[in-house]
Amino acid sequence: MEKTSSGRYKVRIWDKHLCKKVYVGTYPTKTAARTAGTQAELRLLTFGHLPEHKDITLVALCDRYIEMNPQLRTSTIDWYANALKKARAFFGDEASVRRMSKEDMQSYVSSLISQKKASKTVVGYLKALGAVFEQAVEWGYRESNPCRKLRNLPENRRADDAIRVLSTTEHARLADSAPGHYRTMVSVWPFIGLRRSEMQGLRWEDVDLVGGRLHVRHQLREDGSLDPNLKTRKSRRTIVMPQNVVNELRKWRLESKPNLLDLVFPTQQGLPQTSKPNFYSWWNKACAKAGLAGCNPHDMRHTFATWSLAAGENPKRVADEMGHEKTSMMLDTYLHLLVDDNVGGTKRLEEWYYSQAATSGMDASTAPIPPLKASNA
Repeated sequence: MEKTSSGRYKVRIWDKHLCKKVYVGTYPTKTAARTAGTQAELRLLTFGHLPEHKDITLVALCDRYIEMNPQLRTSTIDWYANALKKARAFFGDEASVRRMSKEDMQSYVSSLISQKKASKTVVGYLKALGAVFEQAVEWGYRESNPCRKLRNLPENRRADDAIRVLSTTEHARLADSAPGHYRTMVSVWPFIGLRRSEMQGLRWEDVDLVGGRLHVRHQLREDGSLDPNLKTRKSRRTIVMPQNVVNELRKWRLESKPNLLDLVFPTQQGLPQTSKPNFYSWWNKACAKAGLAGCNPHDMRHTFATWSLAAGENPKRVADEMGHEKTSMMLDTYLHLLVDDNVGGTKRLEEWYYSQAATSGMDASTAPIPPLKASNA
C-alpha cells in the first residue's frame, strides 16, 4: 500500500503467476485500501486472477467529465470544452486513457508551444486536461495523473504589454468620447474596478448612495439575464465608492429612466447591455475617437488596480475590492506597472523611519542608523 501525493492510498498485490505487482485501485482512506487489498488477495487465491481494469477513450472521458460536473457555471463549462478540444484533436477519437503516458502529455505540450500559443493558454489547456485525468484516477480508469510534474512548461505569466493602464488624461478623453447615455459608466469605471459583466449587471438596489457602498451580486449573461453565480467565491463583494463616484451616480440616477431589471447602466432603450452588438458597438467607436484604438473594457479594471496601488492603497483591500482570491496574484499582475525605482523606495523608507523618530520625540541624531550623505568623491 502506498500513499499518493493527493492523500489517497494506492494498493498493489503480488501475483506469483505473472511475477509482478498488480494494481488493485486507489482509495480515499487507509481502511478502505486495506479492505480492498484483502479482497483482491482472496480473489487471487480463489480464482487465480484479478478482473481486468476498465478503460475509456479520452473523448468519452472528456464528455463524461463535463456531464458529471453540472455545478460548474456555463462559462466555465464552455472554457473546459474549448480547452479540451485541442487535446481531443491531438490524441484522436480512440486514444486509450489507461495507456496514455507522461511522454504523451509532454508531446502535447510541445505541440501547443510549436503553434505559438501564449504561455497562459498552454498552461490553461494542460490544467483542464489534468483535471480530467484526476477524475479518471478517482473513477478507477488510471493509477496516476500523467499531467503532473511535467518538465519544460512555459511560465504562466501575463505578458507586460498585455496589460494596458490608462492615464488620467486618456481616461478623461475616453469619457468625453463616449455617447452621452454611457458617459457616466465610463467615468466611474476605473474608480470601482468591476468586470464588464458585473458593470452591466449592476442594479440600483445594489448601490447605497447614502452609505457610499456598492454591492456586487450579479453579472449579466449574453442572453440578457442576471446571474447571481459570479466568477469566484470572492467576486461577491462590497466596494467603498469614492465621493466623486457617489456624486456622479446620484446625478445619473435622476437623469436615467426606469428599466425592467433596475439596471444602473442599460441601453438607451432600457434593455440589458449584452456585449454584442449593444456594448461593443459604442465602446469601440468611443475608443477610436479618443485615440485609444484597441482599448479593452478589462483595461478599466487594470487601471483601477494600478491607480489604487499608486495611491498607496492597502494591497489586501484592493484585491478584496477586485474580487481576487489571492492578494499575491493581484500584486504579481500589477505591481511592476508602477513607475518607481529602488532608490525611491529606500528613500521613502528612510523618510518614514525618521518621521517616526520625530513623532516619538527621539533625537534623529541618536537614531541607530544615521542618514546617508552624498559622497564628495
